[in-house]
Amino acid sequence: MKKVMGIMLITFIFLSLITQAVFTAKESHHEIELIVFSAEWCKYCPEAIDIVKEIAESSEVIDYRVIEYEKNPEEFKKYNASSSGLPCTIIIIDNEIKATFYGAYKLKSKIMEVIEGYTEETLTSEEYIINQNQSIDKDFIVEGNVEIKGGAVVSFSNCRVEVSEGFRIGENSKVLFKNCRIGDTRYFSVHNAQLTLDNCIANIDDIDPSKEANILIKNTTIKCPGKGIPAGITFRPENKIIIENSNVDSLSIYMSNMIIENLTQGFISNYKLEGNNSELIISDSTINYIDLWNESGVNKINNVSCRSIMLDYITNEEKNTIEISNSKAEGLNTTFIGGTYNIDNMKQGYNTEAEASSENGKFHLKIVESEISGWGLQVYGRSSENPTIVNIKGSVITFLNPDKNSVVNFEQSKDPNRIVSKLEIWAGKGTIRGFVLIDEEVEVYIEKGKDVSITRYYPVFVKYKNKPLENISVKILEEGKEIWSGLTDTEGYVEPVIVFTADNINNEFKIKLEYDGLS
Repeated sequence: MKKVMGIMLITFIFLSLITQAVFTAKESHHEIELIVFSAEWCKYCPEAIDIVKEIAESSEVIDYRVIEYEKNPEEFKKYNASSSGLPCTIIIIDNEIKATFYGAYKLKSKIMEVIEGYTEETLTSEEYIINQNQSIDKDFIVEGNVEIKGGAVVSFSNCRVEVSEGFRIGENSKVLFKNCRIGDTRYFSVHNAQLTLDNCIANIDDIDPSKEANILIKNTTIKCPGKGIPAGITFRPENKIIIENSNVDSLSIYMSNMIIENLTQGFISNYKLEGNNSELIISDSTINYIDLWNESGVNKINNVSCRSIMLDYITNEEKNTIEISNSKAEGLNTTFIGGTYNIDNMKQGYNTEAEASSENGKFHLKIVESEISGWGLQVYGRSSENPTIVNIKGSVITFLNPDKNSVVNFEQSKDPNRIVSKLEIWAGKGTIRGFVLIDEEVEVYIEKGKDVSITRYYPVFVKYKNKPLENISVKILEEGKEIWSGLTDTEGYVEPVIVFTADNINNEFKIKLEYDGLS
């Protein structure tokens, strides 16, 4: 107890230098509702629901609802929400939509920024505003957010900085951290401002600059302790970012028409990327994780080494061309939404040439002389009338997550000598057809109690001395009980189907053939 009181006393004395900001103290007459659209297959929906529930239960003036988007299509259309960005959180104040957010990252702070002026209650711990020039050289500890108002010049030096939520740095501000140790901080949001970290050790989930932000990081180590893939430093058009003599966990690059060359995971002696009124310079630094998020346009990636290349949300409305050459990645992950896509000769390991394209010509991916250790595909269909179809030929897919409005076809050649693909599945509600070679034990991830399924069609040929046998009875038995039956065609072909769910995924399935009374 004495230790806690001591920390509180130090914090109070120091923060007397700063203007404390809580929510407006007047009586609130506003109606606030938070709506979360979710899906059972959505990885981050439970996190978003927990955040919204916590905020709503902290105030008597806030209500919340969770809506399953697949079961409520009319509600989905009403709020103009996008299933490609689940979870989707909508803020409604006085029957008017004030904001829509996709994903769960920094969701709490985003919601708080919107509703701050409409409730009299302090819904986070405490928030502090620095609205004038300050030089801070003592330990700085805040439970909540810190907002640095536009135009302020603020320096932190030779001190420990711990802010449980994050920093919002306003327009035209200049903020310097020198010789500081920055404890677990969720984010630095830099709005058309300048941020410098010099000779610091920092645990920061995300440094997220808006356009025209300038960031200088030198002689600094940045760790990203957040959940999942670290966000690290985000680089967008019109940003100016310089990293020199530093060690950074993660760098995420969001660019259109980008040409990325000679960018390597690990130590980087000299790297420069220019375009879209932006500039990224890295010298004598170590970047441990690189995500390259391409936007529409012609994007070229050459001589890049990174853990993962993310090509997210490729839609049939976008004109998007990606060329990857002389590069290395532990994973290539692509999300397809709407339309028909063809994937040819994508194999785990070294690729001399591999391609993916959409049938309407609006998406094309070409990989030459590159090493990709794992391929991941997420496939989302817009509706049962407009499914997303992916045709895979001569490829090795290590991760697949199709939803209920999608169909993935593996080589419909009916030639058993051309079974060249293998598969690992995260179960949504998708359909898989065709030939898949499984040359090792493969896990299918279906969470118990979740309403998920994979419909799997198994191609079967029945031949005798290489001659097809017609009208042969083929049955599928589950734990000894018949669940499917059919007859072979003139080519000796039949396609049994099994629907895998959380309830039967561990059951034993057998195929039974009957010919002239013999089984």
